[in-house]
Amino acid sequence: MILYPTNTFKLDMIVNADFAGMWHREYSELQDYALSRSGYVITYCGCPIHWASKLQSKITLSTTEAEYIVLSRASHELIPLQHLVHELHKHGLFSTPLDKTFGVTHCPTLATTTIY
Repeated sequence: MILYPTNTFKLDMIVNADFAGMWHREYSELQDYALSRSGYVITYCGCPIHWASKLQSKITLSTTEAEYIVLSRASHELIPLQHLVHELHKHGLFSTPLDKTFGVTHCPTLATTTIY
């Protein structure tokens, strides 16, 4: 996935999980090899502002369960960022100096966050 800066002032979140990605018959006795990998990226105006990738601490029984775990973890990170960006917009982060630099012609409002 390639990310490009945009002038749509919104947060997006992309999440994914790899169900038991390191599992192999040779290592079937080792519990750590059955863990799923979680990853997410949170973008603002198309630019990444927060991301993480790590092994989940619980062995999941399906891809769906692994996806729900990463969605929950990423949402916990997203909510404070939404409040921060909302406050920055409310207090006029995009004032006259930034209007000239970034070509913003009005004070934008924060759009709804999309989760992919």
